[in-house]
Amino acid sequence: MPNASFRVPVIIASGASLSGPVDLQGATLVGIEMPDTWTAASITLQAKSDPASATFFEAQRVDALNGAAVAIQFNVAQAIYYSIINVRDLSALRYVKVRSGTSGTPVAQAAERSFYLIAKYI
Repeated sequence: MPNASFRVPVIIASGASLSGPVDLQGATLVGIEMPDTWTAASITLQAKSDPASATFFEAQRVDALNGAAVAIQFNVAQAIYYSIINVRDLSALRYVKVRSGTSGTPVAQAAERSFYLIAKYI
């Protein structure tokens, strides 16, 4: 199935708020499978396009109404599948880190959290 989605594992360590690098392999992020043990927090992303660079940047999109940069943020909950509707904003992301909380207010996870990003070649 050429258009089938696939799961990309993500781990946030105990006491941490940011995952290690995740390679979406040129696919677009279309969903997130949240664990049932998630410490309550939204999810934001860091991203980079150059695999050789160590620097990740805050993933943002441009607000269509006023042209301002807005963080890409998902208001997730425990034990849910979060389907992303506006995937166009995410189509250029290749290498990401997943943050529990926001850049200004990161939320440390109470234990190691394993979950999945769902990606699809579009």
